[in-house]
Amino acid sequence: FAAIHYCAFLKNYEGIKALIAADADLNVRDSKSGRTALFHALENEDLQITKELLANGATPIVPNFSGQTVFHLVDDTKHVSLKELLNKATKSKTTS
Repeated sequence: FAAIHYCAFLKNYEGIKALIAADADLNVRDSKSGRTALFHALENEDLQITKELLANGATPIVPNFSGQTVFHLVDDTKHVSLKELLNKATKSKTTS
């Protein structure tokens, strides 16, 4: 695990901001399952960290070692705002 994973997993918003300021790779995958910090933030339902990661270049289309993206974590009915946020981020990544 990288520091960015621990910060996302532990809901450490200040740590996330510090790593972003230090130009950390937001899309690095952990060595256990291939999950990015975005996976960890979404698993914890941490909207603040999720938004911060997406606003600073994290991409929702990086798959884990099983080939799943973060979209597999988002329930269509329970997490409508998260799904919209991920869709918007994906569109901006594919059009730029």
